[in-house]
Amino acid sequence: HLSLAKLKQTFEKFDLSEDGFLQKNELRYMFKVTSGEVEENELNALMEFLDVDHDGDLSWEEFSKAYAVVLDDDTMDSLSFPLRSALRKIQYSGLPDPEKHLTM
Repeated sequence: HLSLAKLKQTFEKFDLSEDGFLQKNELRYMFKVTSGEVEENELNALMEFLDVDHDGDLSWEEFSKAYAVVLDDDTMDSLSFPLRSALRKIQYSGLPDPEKHLTM
């Protein structure tokens, strides 16, 4: 079950550059580890939706928006399939302990 604390822990663990942001490649790696795969259109839709300031990076404030969205069925139902799919992967991935998966 997804919690805000678990989402924050995941954000911090997959911020491999330790700059306080998730870049697209870090997000792709997060999906690979937590969900097994992510389609490019899912990744693009998620970046476009969460990257409020359109700088190409996701801050924690931007990334944490995913938590509120997945809890709101009406909002989820209104989203495009690729975006909804990416958000569901975050929600249901189980988000294993990232410490065990940080080998690139």
